[in-house]
Amino acid sequence: REVTLRRVGDVQALNAVYHVCAGAHEDMPAVDVLTDVLTADQTGRLYKALVETQLATRVSASAPVLHDAGYLEIDVEVRLEKPLDKVRQVALEVVEGLGKTEITEAEVDRAKNAFTRRFDLMMNDSGRVGIRLSESSAAGDWRLMFLHRDRVKKVTPADVKRVASAYLKSSNRT
Repeated sequence: REVTLRRVGDVQALNAVYHVCAGAHEDMPAVDVLTDVLTADQTGRLYKALVETQLATRVSASAPVLHDAGYLEIDVEVRLEKPLDKVRQVALEVVEGLGKTEITEAEVDRAKNAFTRRFDLMMNDSGRVGIRLSESSAAGDWRLMFLHRDRVKKVTPADVKRVASAYLKSSNRT
C-alpha cells in the first residue's frame, strides 16, 4: 500500500512499515538489534546509503514491544528538492536486501552496546523505568523488560540475518 500526503513545508518523509512478531517473542531482541544495524548514526546501513550520500537528512527505525504481533517502522526525512522516488528505491533495496547480505559481528556488537547504554541510562530515571515496566506489563508481563535485556545480549549476526529475511520483505510491508 502506498499513501501520498501533500502539505506545505520543506521536508518530505518516507515511511515503510513491516509486520513483526509480538514483544514477548524470541525474535524481538534480534529485531531491536536490526533497527540499529539499519539506522545507527554514521554506521547504519540506511544512514550510509541515504544520509552520507545526501539523499536524506535523517533515518530512524523503531519496533515497539507489543502484546500482539507488531510492526517495525522505518522513517526517512528528505529535503524537498531531493527526488523521493530515488530515496524510496534505495531505502527499500537496503532494507529488503539486508537478509541477503552479510551482517558483521562488529555491527551487532555496536547495536548491543548501544542498547545496553540506553538501558542503563533508563534505569537511572525512575519515571522512564515506570513507563517501561508499564509497557512490558501491557505486552504481557512486567518481567519482559529484563528478559528482553538478557536476550539482546545473546543476539548473533545469524539471528539478525534470519529475522531480516523473515520480516523485511516486500510481501510483509504495509
